[in-house]
Amino acid sequence: MPINLRHHFRMLWGLYEREIRSTITSLVRPGDRCYDVGSADGYYTVALARLASPDGWVCGIDADERLAETLRHTVARNTHLLSHIEIISAMLGSEVDRTRRQDTFDHLVFERGYPLPQFIKCDIEGGEYGVLRGAARTIARASPRLLIEVHAAATEQDCVEFLRGHGYRLTIIDRSTFLPEVRPLPHNRWLCAVKA
Repeated sequence: MPINLRHHFRMLWGLYEREIRSTITSLVRPGDRCYDVGSADGYYTVALARLASPDGWVCGIDADERLAETLRHTVARNTHLLSHIEIISAMLGSEVDRTRRQDTFDHLVFERGYPLPQFIKCDIEGGEYGVLRGAARTIARASPRLLIEVHAAATEQDCVEFLRGHGYRLTIIDRSTFLPEVRPLPHNRWLCAVKA
């Protein structure tokens, strides 16, 4: 990933989203099949590949083709990662819409042949509930462990109700008040979901 000290300082010093570091470490196991929905420049895609190695499989998904291409270059430079990494440039949501390059998790898994997930990280700036709705069959079949970043109280409530309705136990992780990251949105939390 190209480094810009102004924007990546917290990543370089291990301070980026430190609230969820131990959660991700506890949720991802060697050999896991992981999806990073909203992979951006690949910070979590690479982290998941390290945690799932050896023999893990990670798929980074981002709607921005430019970011997906950056991630492809990052993966190519990190040949030491023992997990297989795949990159998809698409927007995930609640329905398939080819004109908008939108797909669903269920379509990826059951129609396109991608593997059932054991872990899903999702951060797509407000579309998380749509991703869950488009993954209902996948979630029912695989019961993956989930970490979802939410940016609005209404989105959080929709996600919580959906996940509880599918038998998940939830932990809500708040932003740190010590050295907090500057975020453009006032509501920013993570939902950690594990099948009860």
